[in-house]
Amino acid sequence: MELPGKTKLAVYILSGLLLILTIVLYFYTKSEPTNNNQPAPVQPSFPISTSFPTPSPNEDKMPINTAQGAVEINNLYKNPAKTLSQSGVGFIRNPDYYMSYYPEDQGFIITILNPNIEQSRIDAEKSFLQFIDINESQACLLKVTLNVPFDVNAEASGPNYGLSFCPNGKPFPKN
Repeated sequence: MELPGKTKLAVYILSGLLLILTIVLYFYTKSEPTNNNQPAPVQPSFPISTSFPTPSPNEDKMPINTAQGAVEINNLYKNPAKTLSQSGVGFIRNPDYYMSYYPEDQGFIITILNPNIEQSRIDAEKSFLQFIDINESQACLLKVTLNVPFDVNAEASGPNYGLSFCPNGKPFPKN
């Protein structure tokens, strides 16, 4: 017995949908095969912490770890200008520059906000040293990123200039 054209088409469509549904269900319910030949992952004998300790706001100083040992700075969490994600803290903000600190990598970010980037850098570096109460040689041990946003100065945007008085400090491009 021959099926009419429309019925035959409906049977083909339903058969195709059933096949697709079967394939989807197969992959959806299929679990990852276990390989018993693989050794179990090694668990460290010490706890791994994904949080980074921040000092109590009651403490006057806080240590910043460097390759040459800890540098004691004023506690940035005592009176933060702004609390940031990942336990970061903004500690100076004015029309010329913004400074923040992130404990995860114990790094500082200084962002120049004034188009007079040369003078703003000088002022920011001086303010940075005074605010955290360290000298230039101690500052050069710290991880400090100094940058310029594109909307402040397109030619200077992009690189990390570092602190001008440190060996890794870079000059701004000449206009």
